[in-house]
Amino acid sequence: MKKRQILFLFICITILFSSQKGLFAQNCTPSSTQQEAWISLVQSRDFLQSLSLLYENPSGASAYSDFTGNCMPVNYDSTSQQINITVNREELFIGVWVDVNNDGDFDDPGEERINIQDTGSPGIGTNLNGLNLTGGHLLRIIVSDQPITGPCDPVINGEIEDYILCGGEECPWISRVRLFDNSYVNESEASDGNYADYKDPCIPVFESTFNQINVHLSQDNVYRALYIDINGNGDFSDPGEQFVNGQGDGFGLGLSGQINDGTIQGGEMVRVIVSSEPITDPNAIPACGEVEDYTLCGGKECPWISKVRLFDNSYVNESEASDGNYSDYKDPCIPILESTFNQINVHLSQDDVYRALYIDLNGDGDFSDPGEQFVNGQGNGFGLGLSAQINSGIIEGGEMVRVIVSSDPITDPNAIPECGEVEDYTLCGKPNCENIEVSISNIQCYNQGTSNPNDDYWTFEITVTDLSGDGTFWRAGDPVGEAGSYGTKTIWMDGAIVDYDDTITFDVYDDADPDCVYTVTVDTPEPCSAPCELDISYEIGKCEGNDEYFVTLNVTGTNGQPWMAKQKLESDGSETVLFNGTGDMSNVQLGPLDINDGDWTLWVQIVGYYDCLIDVYINAPEACEDECNCSATLQPIQASQARGCVYLVAAASVGGCDGDQFSESYTIDYGDGSPIETTNSNGGFHEYPGSGAYTVTMTYTVTNLETGCETTTSRTDPVTINCEGGEPGKPRFNAYPNPSKDVVNFEVTTTSKEAVTIQVYNIYGREVYTYNGTANNQRLIDSVWDARKLQSGIYIAILTIGDTKIHKKIIIE
Repeated sequence: MKKRQILFLFICITILFSSQKGLFAQNCTPSSTQQEAWISLVQSRDFLQSLSLLYENPSGASAYSDFTGNCMPVNYDSTSQQINITVNREELFIGVWVDVNNDGDFDDPGEERINIQDTGSPGIGTNLNGLNLTGGHLLRIIVSDQPITGPCDPVINGEIEDYILCGGEECPWISRVRLFDNSYVNESEASDGNYADYKDPCIPVFESTFNQINVHLSQDNVYRALYIDINGNGDFSDPGEQFVNGQGDGFGLGLSGQINDGTIQGGEMVRVIVSSEPITDPNAIPACGEVEDYTLCGGKECPWISKVRLFDNSYVNESEASDGNYSDYKDPCIPILESTFNQINVHLSQDDVYRALYIDLNGDGDFSDPGEQFVNGQGNGFGLGLSAQINSGIIEGGEMVRVIVSSDPITDPNAIPECGEVEDYTLCGKPNCENIEVSISNIQCYNQGTSNPNDDYWTFEITVTDLSGDGTFWRAGDPVGEAGSYGTKTIWMDGAIVDYDDTITFDVYDDADPDCVYTVTVDTPEPCSAPCELDISYEIGKCEGNDEYFVTLNVTGTNGQPWMAKQKLESDGSETVLFNGTGDMSNVQLGPLDINDGDWTLWVQIVGYYDCLIDVYINAPEACEDECNCSATLQPIQASQARGCVYLVAAASVGGCDGDQFSESYTIDYGDGSPIETTNSNGGFHEYPGSGAYTVTMTYTVTNLETGCETTTSRTDPVTINCEGGEPGKPRFNAYPNPSKDVVNFEVTTTSKEAVTIQVYNIYGREVYTYNGTANNQRLIDSVWDARKLQSGIYIAILTIGDTKIHKKIIIE
């Protein structure tokens, strides 16, 4: 529901939430046993206010406590709103969930706020930032001395408490718009942005018994209005377009008079408005209320083509009225040359309408040339025999057929009628020769190392089979222009993809029997390169630790392509790859970098596209002033499966302040779009949305409690999430280093003694390396590919073990 937020709310409004409580109590209230761990105090605080405490609830041990009877006030607009939980002892697991979208579960993204073990003082806090809360949300808090597996799962030795959040004034919305006889009903909730478009499907007011529109509202005694755009100019403020405007409840509006006198003819847009304030501008959206737009259906039904078939039903195409009054049915074609009677039959949705059929005999895409009109007049469905035209050679196959139906006379075959329909078809050519068979596969686009789609070329594989046993070799006509022995061959098409139409058609025939023709149509692929839209922003961090620093990098405009960030030192020109990523990424930490290396150039480049690169000059910061006497180090981030998609994501950390007292804190970005978690633990349980590769960023801060100085480190690592638990027995295939400047080592692990083949191809599909060997339930590491004489670029390595193939992309720099 839409709500107007009220700041500094200290009075909790008591609301009946019996239906919502009942839903959770029935389906989502976990059980708890052995109350040795419990919640002793819950507070709502807004730290931007001088009196930050908005609510507190002290309580004792209990298996389950329902505190939803009185709501917990929160300040939804504040960035410092926090829920603080105090528990009875240290080392307990604490979880907090908020039903953000009020759908009766906690399964949606962002609804799990924290789920960690509290290793510091007994208690923890969590914020509500970024949730767009409006009110009436269920808040669940769970504490246990065991890991918490979910908001609805049984809790061992712990406690559950439920609360309701409040803090806003409810705005009215339109709950239902219907016709009096209920032949049209649209029920809706409050809409995002206070506006909803319900113009399609339209309101069939002409067919309704009483021609009356009824409007229902979420509140009584509010301001409501209804306008109809009579003149169709998109403005509802013209004279005579206001039909209802005042204060009251829902209402009904009869339109029989306007329909009978022609004021309303169909197609007019209707605007319904509800607001907590008087409605003065029908073209504006109220701050506290809602606007919904509808369309009235016209009184005349337009005809359409319901079926096109051959007389012997060897081809049948049934259809409904098409969007935009046009449908393309050219593929598959109509096999009229193979039909018994060579007759096309057309069926229509109405009788006694205007209908026509044209055939583009000269193939110029224009149906108005002499001799191309075969049917045009008023009547019902019809049949058209074409035996004479086929026998005389006028129709040879491949011609386009246009069928038109309209409520008005058809004068232009190249136009689409306003009230009617056009359908296009293609007539099949002569049957293919039965002595050969042709199939097309593996249609591929490849780039030329640039980001310009106009430079992309393409290939496909053609397989030609000799069914007669007497064939010599085959030939293919233009635009392929190739020949070869029977079997499979890769065709490298001349010219860029953009130089071709959507499809190409060519004939394949045996060299010794040119009359045996097989016609082939191949779909042209879309270009695979995207224009370079790469953009970056960055921030140079301050000195920390042993004169080290980080650069925080944001990369956009990658179009989902892999990219790399590289450092080139000003001092000696040496280059180092700092990070490899795929797709747009933010808050990527480059480093730690040594201040003593001096200034350098940052290169960010789309891998494989030499023309899509950005370089910026980085000035190293000043060396550290030794005031913290602290150090902070993070080991690689690891993900361990707890159950299903729930993983413990953690990294070992080492920190200290040379004997001074210090505190530790962490933030974790799990890489799946969920809110960044702030915690005093070096890890946490997190439920991912599904299997896949994620990039996790963790920061570790050590604070000197005597000086207040902070030392922070950060790292970003990839983790692999497998909600199904992995695939036992599947071979593993690794290549390292990757990227490489000279040689690449291949590592294969199998579960049995099996023959192993490794093949490496360049982007043009040419093989540059082959290895054959045997793996016997162990790591095969003696396969080394020397790539020092090859060009820089992308290569594909393919591991073949039995029927299993594994592909891996390798970058040679």
